[in-house]
Amino acid sequence: MAARRSFTRSLGKFLPQTVDKPVATMTAWRGELLDPSSGRPYPEDARRRLNIEANLKLTTNIRRRGLSFYPVIGAGQEEKDGEIHMNKEVSFVVQPVGKMTEGEFLGHIRELLYNPTGEEGRGPFPNSQWGAAVKVPGLPQAFLFHQTSDPPRSAADYTIGDFIGGSAGPRRGEPAYTQMKYGPRATPSMLDPLDDPEDLGNIKGLPGRRFTVRDEP
Repeated sequence: MAARRSFTRSLGKFLPQTVDKPVATMTAWRGELLDPSSGRPYPEDARRRLNIEANLKLTTNIRRRGLSFYPVIGAGQEEKDGEIHMNKEVSFVVQPVGKMTEGEFLGHIRELLYNPTGEEGRGPFPNSQWGAAVKVPGLPQAFLFHQTSDPPRSAADYTIGDFIGGSAGPRRGEPAYTQMKYGPRATPSMLDPLDDPEDLGNIKGLPGRRFTVRDEP
């Protein structure tokens, strides 16, 4: 898909006040995964491997619901042990393939957030997500679509939360952003003092271009 490499086309999915198609950015990655045999977090290499496997199952689940996707990197800053660190996850920009109402789309996103890997049973599931960033044609602002209980008890626990902006633009230092996985590399104004050449999604140590959803002045 052309959009997976095109920074402009990816921005365009969130940029206009009224979008043509609903769009969401989501993942099956978890910042912490617990080993059920010990109740302790998996080591980092095992966490990444299990998250990658979960995302592969998520892509199958997405396709099964008549949705399209392409990979990006979702990034934000989090505090850990009194220090600010980057938290990066392989994420997906998700949209309907054909015609789909906003209600149908949000219904699919609910199910994908609650059970991203399509496991059998009632849950809770190891890779259930807190939420996703969403924009729909009927609302001028993108919003966080997230769980209302922790852990979520069902897909019905996900609802519209805080609005995050009616437009989008190249990153200007915001702590949360979407990073292109393919295409040209980030400009200096998009970079961050916390960047590391070994960060997830960097090609030859360099990150892809970055954008944020926000309200333009």
